[in-house]
This record gives sequence, structure tokens and C-alpha cells, in this order.
Amino acid sequence: MPDATAERHSAAVMTSGRLSVTGADLYYETEGTGPAVVLLHGFALDTRMWDSQVAALRDVATVVRLDMRGFGRSSVPDIGVPYSRTDDVVSLLDHLGIVSATIVGLSMGGEVATQMALKVPERVRDLVLLDALLNHVPWD
Repeated sequence: MPDATAERHSAAVMTSGRLSVTGADLYYETEGTGPAVVLLHGFALDTRMWDSQVAALRDVATVVRLDMRGFGRSSVPDIGVPYSRTDDVVSLLDHLGIVSATIVGLSMGGEVATQMALKVPERVRDLVLLDALLNHVPWD
């Protein structure tokens, strides 16, 4: 069970919580109502990078964002415990009861979004990549 708190933001309720996954504890926030949109942050960033986008989306979508392992309010990964950021996002979607979502990723988050589209395409309704890193593709 997550430890959840709620705040009122205009017509939308923001809920934050923590999800225990193998080898880590993930911090997440949800806000708004409507089709799910998951926002995945870039390297060295966290959920806060999406504040302006949440304000624009929360009246038309259920916005989900999380701090990936080792970033923001999520714990550092346990040493020696293998993990996948993609699996972490899927675990969060399962926890929240979200079947499919628009997945938006910046940089490292774009790499996670791409891996989701390849690994669990049925969970990805739409894919939005912003300056995404791609495995095995040289960066210029």
C-alpha cells in the first residue's frame, strides 16, 4: 500500500506516493482526470522538470510522473540487484490500474519510453520522444 497524500490544485487532485519494487523505493505523483499521460524525466532531473506541463495537462489527462531510481525522491538502487527502468514504469502503471498510456520521455526518459514501446507495446497508446537517447544508436 502506498503512503499517499493529496492537495487541491484547481479542479484536479494531486496524489503522491511511494511504490516498493525489487531493490528500490519509487516516488510518484498523479494529478488530473482523463486518459493517462506518463512523463519520464531526463538524466540528473526528477518529476519537478514537468511542473509546467502538468499544469497544462491536468484538466484533460491523468498525469503520472515518477522519480526514477537514484533521482529525486526515489531511493538509490540496491547494489547488485538487477533492474529495468521500463519494468519500474510498468509496475507503477499496474499499481495505479492503468492499462495503457501516452508515454512522454525526455533524454534518458525517452530511452525508457522507447523500450516500453518495444517490450510492452500494448501498454503504450502514444509515444512522444524529446531529445531521446536510443540504445545502439550513436549520439551526434
